[in-house]
Amino acid sequence: GLYPTLEAAVDGADAVVLVVGHRIFKDVDPAAIGPLMRSRLLVDARNFFDAAVWSAAGFTVETLGDGRSRSKQMLAAHGS
Repeated sequence: GLYPTLEAAVDGADAVVLVVGHRIFKDVDPAAIGPLMRSRLLVDARNFFDAAVWSAAGFTVETLGDGRSRSKQMLAAHGS
């Protein structure tokens, strides 16, 4: 990766943006990384994180979609 640690990656950042819901990210503690950031914004494109936990840590949370893949959504829409 570009940064040796998550802390280095968020240091001075304006936002955390999640586009892939890898399990390793479930362990991210918003209360620990928030103070390192310039602004506390979470953009969660997978509906992966618990928005209430991130909000309690002072983050503005923007969630996109419902976390399901597009192919699963299409199957559900067609009754499969």
